[in-house]
Amino acid sequence: FDAVAKHVVAHLGSHHLLVNALGCGDGRTEVALLHQIAQRLPLVARPELYLLDISHALLNAAHKHASEEL
Repeated sequence: FDAVAKHVVAHLGSHHLLVNALGCGDGRTEVALLHQIAQRLPLVARPELYLLDISHALLNAAHKHASEEL
């Protein structure tokens, strides 16, 4: 995710980053990408992550993982 994170941050400018993760499953991929992006942003520019999945069990797992890692 290193190259993707660099590209996102380079083109973000002064805009706020909001990530809508549709069909996030357990959320590990989305959290890993957002973690890479957040490391490159100033602390005041914290990105927002919204998770959506049809499976309530997976969504709970994704939320738990995101809460712990981010």
